[in-house]
This record gives sequence, C-alpha cells and structure tokens, in this order.
Amino acid sequence: MNAPSFDSLLSPGHIAGLELSNRVLMPAMDMNLCVDGEMSDGEIAHYSARAAGGTAMVITGTGAVAWPVGATSLHQPAFSDDRFIPGIRRLADSVHAAGGKLCMQLCHHGKTASVDVAQGRPQLVPSLLEGQMDMSALRD
Repeated sequence: MNAPSFDSLLSPGHIAGLELSNRVLMPAMDMNLCVDGEMSDGEIAHYSARAAGGTAMVITGTGAVAWPVGATSLHQPAFSDDRFIPGIRRLADSVHAAGGKLCMQLCHHGKTASVDVAQGRPQLVPSLLEGQMDMSALRD
C-alpha cells in the first residue's frame, strides 16, 4: 500500500487574490487571553507561533464588534474602538513577520452574549419568527 501524498496541501494556494504559501489554515478558536478587549502578549505569541510553524493563514477566535456589548467574554479581543488598533496592529505585524496571513473573525454574539447578561444590559437579538424555536427551551 502506498502512503498518501500531501503535495497539494503543501503547495501554494490562494483565496480570491490572496496568495498563500501552502494550504494549511488554522481554524478559529477562542483563546480568551485578552485583557479588557486589548490584545495581549500571550494572544500574539500564540497566533505568531502557529504562523512560524508553517501555517499559511491563521484565523483568530471571535472578536467583539461592539465590545463589551455582544461579547461572550471580557477576555476576547475587541474591534469597537480606535484604542484597540495598536494591539491588533502588533498581532498582524507579528503573524506577517512569521510568514503567515491573518484573518480576524468579527462577531456580535446576540442571544449568547453572556457579558451583557452579567452586566445587566438587555441583549440585542433579532426577533424570533413565528414558529421558530426559542433556544432558552433547550437543556443540556
């Protein structure tokens, strides 16, 4: 039996016009290493290490677009104010210096925004359509 070949996986690829050194992508997963929405050294080191190891594109975990409104954690990155730009820039520069591309996942968690509940804010959610299941009825 012949061993499988991964030539295509390790060959250059592209997404639209974005050239990638290979076809290895790191999928999004929340690290929750940020402090008050600010990108932390730990978060930057984590993603940069993936790029340095040969990952062509690193996809970050969710970042809040209206932080802290709509967030699930006070430790996720924020994208809602200019004060967050320097940390995001450090992350981008670090991943790029390691040879990778960076894709940032932006999100408003709506009904699952636990920070809103904890801080006493109403959750911003679309109206349920008639006949649509209410997630609060679900149990573990």
